[in-house]
Amino acid sequence: MMQDATVPWLLVLPAMVAWIGMTPELAAQNKPEKDVSLLLKNIADDLRQSGPLGWLPHFSTGPRFFMASDGKVVFANFDAAETFLKDFATRVSHMEIRWSDVRVRMIGQDAALVAAAYDETINQTSGKSKQFRGYFSGLAIRQQAGWKLGHLHWSSPRPDPDHPDQ
Repeated sequence: MMQDATVPWLLVLPAMVAWIGMTPELAAQNKPEKDVSLLLKNIADDLRQSGPLGWLPHFSTGPRFFMASDGKVVFANFDAAETFLKDFATRVSHMEIRWSDVRVRMIGQDAALVAAAYDETINQTSGKSKQFRGYFSGLAIRQQAGWKLGHLHWSSPRPDPDHPDQ
């Protein structure tokens, strides 16, 4: 009797899948992109909870990790990032980052380009607060522990010296 009850659902399921426009193959193709997008959400959550140290679980610890900002290498490897973030965390009471216009482009089964606009607030232990806005791009790499950032680049708009009021 149980077999008879499952037969109608097996007949209806393909129609439902076709109706919503998602084939199992298409769903499988989109999953890595969703996982990489989830990486950015997890980063935002971890920064809110742990401050600057919230970055570390999301960085690749491999020797090829690096981060650049506004045309300069800031961290040549994971160890440099870790050293800086541990020190920086002593001066930060709270931080948040908000991502928008997130873009993910798979460039292989285990690699994706990720980019997003960001709006970051850092509250220092001294009471000062700093706002940063700009654009982030990076390379996400699927590792045994999940998706990690292997390369990051940050760019921020600079005031135009000819039009300082804009």
